[in-house]
Amino acid sequence: WWKMAAFDFIDGRNNDMFELRKLFLTKKKLNLGSNSDIRPDYINVDILDIEGLDIRCDLKDLHKYIPVDSMEELLAYDLLEHFPFAETKQLLTEWISWVAPEGKIIIRTPDLQRLSDSLLNNKLPLWEMQRLVYGGEDYEFNFHKAGFTSEYLEGLLIGLGCSQILQVVKEQESFNCT
Repeated sequence: WWKMAAFDFIDGRNNDMFELRKLFLTKKKLNLGSNSDIRPDYINVDILDIEGLDIRCDLKDLHKYIPVDSMEELLAYDLLEHFPFAETKQLLTEWISWVAPEGKIIIRTPDLQRLSDSLLNNKLPLWEMQRLVYGGEDYEFNFHKAGFTSEYLEGLLIGLGCSQILQVVKEQESFNCT
C-alpha cells in the first residue's frame, strides 16, 4: 500500500516515502482537517498551508496512503459538513476502515436540530445560525455542503460498520453534535 505520496510536508520534510512511512508507524491518531488545532500526538492533516502541519493534502486523496485498521483514533472536528452530502457515506466508510477494531472516531459537526430549536426559541441570532449552517464563507474551503443531526450521524455510523456508539455528546455552549 506504500505508493508514492503526493503530500506536501509543511514542516521541512520532503516527499520521501521513508518519512511518510515513519510518520504512520510512529503516530496512531489522525486529526483530519486540523486547521490551526495542531495536536502533538496526532498526525495533523489539512488542505491549508498551516504551521506545524504534518501532512498537507486533499482529504479525498488520503485513503490511498492509510492502511486499514492502523489508527487508534480519528478526530474530525468541524470537517464532515464541508464535503457534499452525496460523499458522506464514502468518506465515513474510509474513515471507519482506517480505525482499528477497538479504536474510536470522534466527529463534531453542527447539529441542525439544535440550531433550529435555538433559532425558534430566540436563543440564537439569525446571523449565527447562518454561519453555522453555511460556514464562515471567508475562504475557498470554508463553505458547508451537508447538514446533520446527532441521531442521523449516529445512524450513519452504525449503518456503516461502527459496532457501537459510546456517546453522542451535545456540548452545552455550542450547537454541534459530536
